[in-house]
Amino acid sequence: MWDSPHEGIAVVYLLGKEMRIRFDWAAFSRIEFHYQGKEDLNNPVHLSEILSQGLETFHPGEVAAKQVMSARLPVVYLANRVRDAFEYGLGTHPRLVEKVPESDGLPHETPKNNRISEAYRVALKVGIDPEMFWRLTPYQTSMKVLAFNEAHKEEVKHDLWRAWHTGIFSREDYKLPKYETLFPPPKPKLPPNETARERGLRLKAELLAAFPPRSQPLSS
Repeated sequence: MWDSPHEGIAVVYLLGKEMRIRFDWAAFSRIEFHYQGKEDLNNPVHLSEILSQGLETFHPGEVAAKQVMSARLPVVYLANRVRDAFEYGLGTHPRLVEKVPESDGLPHETPKNNRISEAYRVALKVGIDPEMFWRLTPYQTSMKVLAFNEAHKEEVKHDLWRAWHTGIFSREDYKLPKYETLFPPPKPKLPPNETARERGLRLKAELLAAFPPRSQPLSS
C-alpha cells in the first residue's frame, strides 16, 4: 500500500498490518480542541493520541492510543508518518507544493502543477464532489467535464436568446402581441366530461384505425 498525498493519506505499519492515516477537518478539529495548538509529536503520549485520531477515518474504533503505545514502534518512524499525513491534509507537503519567487523576491508556496492537481482543480470547478473524484477514472472525469461544458454552452445560448427577446420587447416602436397569442393554453388531451367507458371505446377505435385487422388469414 502506498501513500496518496492528494487524498491526504499516509500509510503506517502498525499492529501487524498496513493502515491508512488521514487527517480531515474533523480530526484536525478534535486535535486542536484537545491540545490548543500545543501538541508535541516527540511526546509518545501526544503522538499515540494524535495517530489514533488520524486512523479513525479508515479504521474507526480499531486502534486506541494505548494500543499504539503498546506497539513499541520507533517514535521517529511514527512521528514522520503522522507529520506526512498532517502536511498531506494541509496541502503543505513538498510533494504537493513548490516554492516560487514572488515579485518581492521572497519564496512563495504554490500547488505543484502536475496532472493530478490540475485534474482535481478542474473537477472541483465543474462541481464534481471531492470524494467522488477519487473514485472516477480519468476518462469518466473528462466525460463529466465535457458534459458540463456542453450544458454551460446551452445556458449561454438560452441567456442570449432571452436577452435578445427582452431587447426586442422593450423597444418603443414594437407593438407587443397579446399574451394569449404568445402562450396559448395547452389543448386538453382528453375530451371534457369523458367517462371511463367512452374513453375505452375511443382508444379501441383509434387502435383499430391505426392497426386494421387483416382481411384474409396468413397463408401457411
